[in-house]
Amino acid sequence: MPKLYQYMGISLWFWSNEHDPIHVRARCGGATTEVLLYVKDGRVSRVVYKPVAGKFSSDKQRALRDLISVMKENIRVAWIDYFINHRHIEPIVFNSKIK
Repeated sequence: MPKLYQYMGISLWFWSNEHDPIHVRARCGGATTEVLLYVKDGRVSRVVYKPVAGKFSSDKQRALRDLISVMKENIRVAWIDYFINHRHIEPIVFNSKIK
């Protein structure tokens, strides 16, 4: 499972051998959320958040939404790189707030 980002205590990663729509898992403590990114005309057009286990605090939910807002196109490109082009993904660690 390639890790994409570490931000404000939240880890985002792809599951290996996944399927459309593009999606990542976000984990913080014992909570996990699936983030689905729908693409239209080559761009992310809609983002859906689906809690999987537990619940993020409101601060962590806001941090996750900020991260996705800024990085959604990078996630789309990373999905193509990893699942289509079979390239290695290096995780990015953010040491300060984004946005």
